[in-house]
Amino acid sequence: PAGSDDGGVNPMAGSLTQKRLNRFHLNPEPRQAVSLINTVFANNTPLTNTISAYGSFLDITNCTIAGERIGGSDVIWLNDTSAEITNCVFWDNMNPRGESGESMHFQLSGQSALDINYSVVPGWTGLLGGVGNSGNDPLLADPHGLDDIPGTEDDNLRLMPGSPAINAGDADKSYLPVTDLDGHGRVLCGRVDIGAYEFGIGDYDCNQTVHLTDFANWPACMTGPDSAADCESFDFDGDGDVDLLDFYLLEHVFVAP
Repeated sequence: PAGSDDGGVNPMAGSLTQKRLNRFHLNPEPRQAVSLINTVFANNTPLTNTISAYGSFLDITNCTIAGERIGGSDVIWLNDTSAEITNCVFWDNMNPRGESGESMHFQLSGQSALDINYSVVPGWTGLLGGVGNSGNDPLLADPHGLDDIPGTEDDNLRLMPGSPAINAGDADKSYLPVTDLDGHGRVLCGRVDIGAYEFGIGDYDCNQTVHLTDFANWPACMTGPDSAADCESFDFDGDGDVDLLDFYLLEHVFVAP
């Protein structure tokens, strides 16, 4: 749907998966259970909140909410709503008072409950509980993109090498989707990252750089689908096997010595 400064996404009970949402906010109907998975809310200007929920249940997993300039006081407003947030990045969001820390990200009203784990929130104090949370800069690659205009298609919310969000998500893989927002493996190098994008495609040896050592392991993976351990790092197109198209894409991320 076409968006505006206060465009809404109102899914029926179910999931909002593998989406990149610019100039939208989420406002589910009451008494709905909604899952957000591998979803990005980036550089929006909603009149109120990025996510508003009344009498609902929200499951927010591996999402990135960044660069929001909300018209209300909080990024997520919950009223008589239970929310579980896992493996998510919240960064560079701001309300009209210029607040950008933990306190402006969540407002709980009525009989609301928030369970947040393995997530990044600026100014994290620990008062909201949970495990694996921090306020460390996630090192997003280029949130405003090459054109330096927020809210356009070249905004890059992927993680940079050295990001503390790499391999910092929940160690339990059982509930995770198969791929990330790019269609790459959702878990590379043993543990899921925090945010909508997984770092490490092409990085067979998991040192956060794609170089000759990674190329040396290509033949073992090229012999067939899932032919060697950790071959998912070479499956660029997410089709379950490693072939010449993946090799072509590998060449584009290779760092020459």
